Amino acid sequence: VHETWTEDQWRWLMAHEGEHVRERDPLMAWLLGWVRACLWWNPFVHALISHWSQAREEVCDAVAVARTEDSERYASFLVDIA
Repeated sequence: VHETWTEDQWRWLMAHEGEHVRERDPLMAWLLGWVRACLWWNPFVHALISHWSQAREEVCDAVAVARTEDSERYASFLVDIA
């Protein structure tokens, strides 16, 4: 699949994942995983962590599409790789 990606698709991918790295999302996800494990009984903690995760994906998507302003093609790209 990735052999046929366009230049825009590669840019979107790198911008999206680069934003995760820039904001240290893997480290935060690891830390939040520990918080979730320690507070497994607290539904509020689970909800907050889920909301953080969803918000980070939305921010990274916004960064990825910002250069091309082509959100329809980006959305189609996300569906294709899902």
